[in-house]
Amino acid sequence: SQVTKNKAVVMSWKTSLLATTQVEYWSDNIIANYLSALHTYTPLDSSPYIFHRVQLSHNVSPHTQYHFIVHSKDTSGKEYISFEHTFTTN
Repeated sequence: SQVTKNKAVVMSWKTSLLATTQVEYWSDNIIANYLSALHTYTPLDSSPYIFHRVQLSHNVSPHTQYHFIVHSKDTSGKEYISFEHTFTTN
């Protein structure tokens, strides 16, 4: 993931199967959590892709560590949830 000049985080990844895309993210920062209602979800992209790209532009604060989980469903409807990962904004 990377932080762009307009304070958005761009995340991209590849899956082995065609799958939908949604990212859940949150911060340990109490103020950021209050502003983002604890956990924030990106809009579900229900189109199945192998290459995924999501921009997190809402409720992303500078100099803050965030945790995230990727939620996906393959074309047969099987749901996949990634391990928790982190990123830090500039």
